[in-house]
Amino acid sequence: MSYNTVKVNSPAPYFCLNKNNEQPEVSVITGRKWNVQTKIENDIKVLTSHNCESTTCLAYYSIGKTLIPTPIESLTDSMVVKGGFIKLDCPTNEQIQILEKKIKDDKKSMEPIIVMISDDLGSVIFEQLNLVSKVASKIELLVVDLSVCLEHSNVSPQSLNTIENLLQILQEALPENIIKNILVLNTNFGAHGSVLYLGNTGDSFNLQSNTSDILDPSSVATSVIANRSHGYEINESVYGAIEFVQNSYLLGLKSGQPNYMYNIELPLNHMLKDECFEAQKMRISKLVRSPNPIEEDFFEYLINHMLVKPHWQSYVNHDFVKLIADGTLDINKFRFFIEQDYSYLVDYGRVHCIAGSKAPKLENMEEELVIVGRIRDEMAQHEKRLKEYFGVTDNSFFKNIKRGPALNNYSRYFNDIAKRGTWEELVAALTPCMMGYGVAALKYKGKVTAKKGSLYEEWIDIYSCAGYEDGMKIGQGLLNHIARTAAPDQIERLVRIYGEVCALETKFWDAALAY
Repeated sequence: MSYNTVKVNSPAPYFCLNKNNEQPEVSVITGRKWNVQTKIENDIKVLTSHNCESTTCLAYYSIGKTLIPTPIESLTDSMVVKGGFIKLDCPTNEQIQILEKKIKDDKKSMEPIIVMISDDLGSVIFEQLNLVSKVASKIELLVVDLSVCLEHSNVSPQSLNTIENLLQILQEALPENIIKNILVLNTNFGAHGSVLYLGNTGDSFNLQSNTSDILDPSSVATSVIANRSHGYEINESVYGAIEFVQNSYLLGLKSGQPNYMYNIELPLNHMLKDECFEAQKMRISKLVRSPNPIEEDFFEYLINHMLVKPHWQSYVNHDFVKLIADGTLDINKFRFFIEQDYSYLVDYGRVHCIAGSKAPKLENMEEELVIVGRIRDEMAQHEKRLKEYFGVTDNSFFKNIKRGPALNNYSRYFNDIAKRGTWEELVAALTPCMMGYGVAALKYKGKVTAKKGSLYEEWIDIYSCAGYEDGMKIGQGLLNHIARTAAPDQIERLVRIYGEVCALETKFWDAALAY
């Protein structure tokens, strides 16, 4: 019998850089009786996503409707010695007492940082807090749901209409000398959100969410203690936890929400792309795809797609370009645009450089280099305008342009695609700028009524000239190329990216008109 010998590859060099790194350890101690396995599974997912090692201690284990107590001694020494970062999830008194004993018995242990969750603001939590105060002088953060506050205080949601009312309830309900900070989840002061009270400074923050989903206190608390274990301060840790859990809901897979594991690439994808991959005989040849009509003119397919067309139309028919062409745009609005566009082009050029590094072929790299050269020429034109028409004399001005929200949102999108996206996705994100400016300006070619020799006439001429049209042809060719090379299930993703960038372009010009 014949056989093939396949050499299993060594780890990628970048991953090897981390091989001696120590992960912070977070201990989870829970006294809950029901759904414990599900909660522990979620805790492990959250801690894994935060690059933390985890240990857990349960008071009970449920099998169906049967509740089995677990040995209190399962609170291991490593939780105290190695950890130092502990999440207490409605712990039993026995668990807290064992924790106190282990900390006192081990001379190496230091005072732990504790994040605690409670479903009670009455006598039960007072008893627990008094016990915990023997373990740590103060609890770093107490996490409660708004419903717990309302239940304890017998206050209706309608009458709790200010953050001040909420803080007053908390101050009356909780001993100030034991708890440093308090986080109340799922509030509704203006919008769905959470309220963080910092005891050291007396500051409070209303953290408004982008979703109406109810944030799970357990998941938020786990993320907070994980962030603290990496050295972040409590206010940063809370913000990061809320954004993490919120985004897990927004991006969770259909098979199970929330899954807490977004933006993790399948390890096999890295392995197959490795230059030293030698197991070619174990790979299955790609199926030969039938020709697809969209590959011949992907640009036309994109701008007529229902996810793109409304944004494309509002972009290329924008009043900003119309006002430039007829010479009626306020000059201060145009200056604002030029400054914002200059900063944008720095980001745009940088992302094109990243696209070149991800390009599959030499010719694609060369095309990116040509585009970057044209971007630098465009920046030079902006520099000239700002110096000759607006009196800028110091070159340091260009490094210190104040960036507006529309620019920051656009740059954030670019940078995220650049870091995480494929070459095809980068092409889809970068081409709307090139194609849209050309299409918008070409509508007014030979029809400009702005003053001859003015800034406005020059601007339209630049984006409607033959040289710029040549650049658009390169862009169109790149779009057709990615339509041919992308997997069929990736086409919809490319369409969505193109549409979202067209919307960002529209908002960029909206910001100039609103200035």
